[in-house]
Amino acid sequence: MSCTGIFIITSCNWTEEELINVFQNLFTKYYTIPTPSFKFGGKIGNLLFNCIHYLNHIRNEKL
Repeated sequence: MSCTGIFIITSCNWTEEELINVFQNLFTKYYTIPTPSFKFGGKIGNLLFNCIHYLNHIRNEKL
């Protein structure tokens, strides 16, 4: 991965919070791409999660 690259994660198995915890040492979340949501049993969820991250050492540079 380029030092100035971005990393886009798409997951149908993990939640946003789980993925952020796994990658927090390497990447910082930049943006969550909205996806359709549903409501079941009083809770709101998503079938899919998309999130853009960038390397921690470039967090202060503009994308």
